[in-house]
Amino acid sequence: LVISVDWSYEDETQNWLEVSPITATIAGGTDSTLLLTFNSTGLDFGLYHASITITSNDPENPTLIIPVVLDIIDGGFVNQTIIFNDYTFPTGVSADGQFVSGQLMGGESSFFWKEGVGIINVTGEAMSVSLDGTVGGNFLNPELNGSLTAGRWNHQTGEWTFLGINPYYPTVEGESYNVAYGITEDGNTLVGMQFVSGWSVKAFKWTEGIGYQMIGENINLNSRANGISPDGSVIFGWAETDMYSRTPVIWYNDEIIYIDSLLGGEAYGASPNGQYVTGTCGAQGFIWSATDGITLFDNDLNSGEMSPICVLNDGTVFGYNNDAWPPFPESRRAFVRDSEGLMYSFNEYAQGRGMSDALDWTFFAISAITPDANVCVGSAIAPDGNLVTVIIDFYSTTPTISILPESLTQTLNSGEQATQEISIANTGTGSLYYQTVIQYIDKKIKDNKPTVKGPRNTISKMKLGQANKKMKTSQPEPSKDGIVIHYDGNNNGNAVGPTAGGIFYGATRFASDITAPYIGYEFESVDVFILNQPLSLKLIIWDEGTTTNPGQVIYEQTVEADANSWNTIVLDNPIVLSGSDLWVGFECNNEADLYSLGVDGGPAHPDGGWLSQDAITWEKFTDYGLDANWNTRIKIKYAGINWLSIDPAEGVVGEESSIDASVSFNADGMVGGIYTANIVFNSNDYLGNQVIVPVSFEVNSVYYSLVFNIKNEEGQAIEDATVTLFGVPYPAGDYQFDLEPGTYAYTITHEDYFPVTGELTMANENQTIDIVMEINDIAAPALDGNINVYVYPNPASDYLT
Repeated sequence: LVISVDWSYEDETQNWLEVSPITATIAGGTDSTLLLTFNSTGLDFGLYHASITITSNDPENPTLIIPVVLDIIDGGFVNQTIIFNDYTFPTGVSADGQFVSGQLMGGESSFFWKEGVGIINVTGEAMSVSLDGTVGGNFLNPELNGSLTAGRWNHQTGEWTFLGINPYYPTVEGESYNVAYGITEDGNTLVGMQFVSGWSVKAFKWTEGIGYQMIGENINLNSRANGISPDGSVIFGWAETDMYSRTPVIWYNDEIIYIDSLLGGEAYGASPNGQYVTGTCGAQGFIWSATDGITLFDNDLNSGEMSPICVLNDGTVFGYNNDAWPPFPESRRAFVRDSEGLMYSFNEYAQGRGMSDALDWTFFAISAITPDANVCVGSAIAPDGNLVTVIIDFYSTTPTISILPESLTQTLNSGEQATQEISIANTGTGSLYYQTVIQYIDKKIKDNKPTVKGPRNTISKMKLGQANKKMKTSQPEPSKDGIVIHYDGNNNGNAVGPTAGGIFYGATRFASDITAPYIGYEFESVDVFILNQPLSLKLIIWDEGTTTNPGQVIYEQTVEADANSWNTIVLDNPIVLSGSDLWVGFECNNEADLYSLGVDGGPAHPDGGWLSQDAITWEKFTDYGLDANWNTRIKIKYAGINWLSIDPAEGVVGEESSIDASVSFNADGMVGGIYTANIVFNSNDYLGNQVIVPVSFEVNSVYYSLVFNIKNEEGQAIEDATVTLFGVPYPAGDYQFDLEPGTYAYTITHEDYFPVTGELTMANENQTIDIVMEINDIAAPALDGNINVYVYPNPASDYLT
C-alpha cells in the first residue's frame, strides 16, 4: 500500500499542524503510524479545525479524510512548591491537596508534607494519605518484637496505631507480619497483604469497626492489594498464577476480576469514584471500567516500559515510561494519556494547563493527583538543574492583568521629551508578575505572502546517536538588552549527531510570522549549546527558501566553541531582519560517538530540529522519532533610535491592586514623521498572559542651521568650495544649510585643494563645522605646445619629491 498525506486548514489560522511522514509504503499485513505535531504558539484560546487527506492505491478507498480539532484551553497561575530537594517517591496526596505522603530513596524512611507546615519526618513507611492527613503504612511494632506491621500514622501526634492482630492469621512469624499500601479518603479502610507462612502472602482489607477481610483467600497463590479507590468501592493489586508471579487483579462488588491471567503485570491506581482502574498487562497498559470493561493501550511515546500509576474520573491516566537500560528511576519520564486515548508528555500537559516553564523541567513521574486534577506531586529536575520533589498546583490563584489606557498617542517637536502614566492592575487573586518588551514597528510593510510550501524530502535515514551525560539543566545567561527568539528548552547534557562522525548540518527555521514583527532589527548573536568539542564548527545563516529547505547562504562564520557549555557567537556583521524566513544552523564535524550540537528534551517544534548530510536535502528530528529541538537561540536588537521606554519595565502587582508605570517619549535626534511601537506585557495571567498596548508617536520636523566654516591651512577663508550633502552638490560658496536631526555624509571640493570627506551628526541644535583644506601642490599644470617634461631622478621613483 502506497500512501501520500496532505493537510489543510478550515480556519484562517494556519501553521499549527505538522504531519510526518507525508509518504509511506506499507507492506501487506503491517501498519504504519503518522506523527501529528501541534504547535499552539501565538494561538488564542478556542477551537481550530483542519483536515488530513490520505490518498493511496487502495482501489476501494483511494481517499481518506480525517478531521482534526485543536482545542486551546486556558489555565490559571501554576504554583510550584518544592517540598524536597531530592529525588523521592511520593505515595499519595489528599483530595484537597493539603497533605502528601512519600518515601525517600531506598525506602528506609518516609516523609509527610502539610500545607503551611512543610516536611515532617516519618519513622516507618508512609504509603498513602487520607483527606484528614491520616497516613496508611507500616512501622516496626515494638509490641510484636519489632515486626513490620500495618497501621495508621497521626500527623498531629506523630504516632503509629497498629491495626491489630488478624484473627485469620494470629501468629507472628519472621520480621514482617502484615503491610498496608492503600487508604480510603475517610481514613477508615486500609488494604495490603498479610504474611501467612514463610514468604507467602495474601491480600487483605481492614475496616474500622469491622476488622480484617481476607480478600485474597480465594486466590490459590500469593496476592497483594496495592491500593483502594478513595471512595472504597474498588480494590486493585496483583495475584500470582502458575505462569506469572504477578498478574493484574481487581476486587469489585465481591468479585475477583483478572485483566488477563495469562499475562504478567499489576494494577496501580483507581479513580476517585472507583469507576476506573489502570495498570500494566503484559507489554501494554490497561484501563478497566466498571461499565465498559477492559481497554488495552500501547506506549505511543517510545519503545520503553510503561507504568500507568493514576487515573481520574474521566479516564485520564498519569504514569511514566522508561526506555533506558537498566531502567533506573532517573530515566523515567512522566506521561499523560487523556480520556480520548491520546498520549503525550507531562511537560506538554502542564504547558497546556498554563505552566509557562513546563518545557524547562524534566519530570520523572507524577505519582499522585487530586480528584479535580488541580494538584499533583512528583519528582523532577527543576529548571535550575536540581533534583526535586514538587507539588504542582494548577489553580492556586488566578491573577488577572488589566492595562489602562489600552493605547497611547503622543506628539512632540523633534528634540522634546514627554512622559505619560499607564496603569497596570491585577483584578484577580494572587500576585501578578509582569515583564515588558518594547517592539518597534518598521515603516516598511512586508508583503505577507506565505512561504512557498516545499516538498517532503526523501528521508536518508542517517544513523543518529544521542549523548546524555545527565548534567544539570543549563541555559544561557539571560539577555540584558535585546530580544532572544528560540523554540528550545534548557539543555540537560544531551546532544545529537551521526554515530559514525563526520560533517552534518543542523538548523532551526525562524519563519516569517516570527521575524516580521521585527523588521529593521539587527540579528547580532547566536547562543548554542556544545556538549563535546567538535573537530570543526561553522555558523551558517540562510535566507528564505521553502517550508522544507533553506534558501541561499547569506552568512558564514567559523566558530571556536567551548565544550559542555553555552556559547555566544557574535556576528562579525549583524544582519538586518527583512521579515522573511531565516534559517540559522551549523556545519558540525564531530568524532564518532562524540556528539557536539546540543538539544533539549522536547517537545519538538515543527521548525526546531532540521538536519542534513549535505545541506541540500533536509529532514526533521521527528522523522527519526526524536522529540527534541536544537539548542539554538538568536538575539536581535533594534537598530534605530530607542524613543520609547517604560519604568518599571517589570514588577509585581498584588491582588486587587494596581501600580502606575511611566512611559517616556524622547524625540531627541529624530526627524519628523509618525512612529509606531507596541508595549508588550507578558505576565502570569494565563487567561490573557500577553497584552499589547499600541503606541503612536508623531514627531514634528524642526530644522537646525548647519554652517561649514571652510579655510585653508593659513587660516584664510575659501569662498568658492563646493559642498556635497546626501550625494547632492550645492552651488559653490553655499555653506549654510537647514537640516533635521540625523547623520549626514559630506564631501567638500575645490580645484586647488585636496577633497575633504566626513560624516556629521546633527543633534537638536545649530552647528558650525570647521573645515581645513590642504592645498593640492602636486597638481600638474596645463601644458601648451611642445613643452617637454622631465622627471628626475631617472628612472622615476614612485613618489615626486
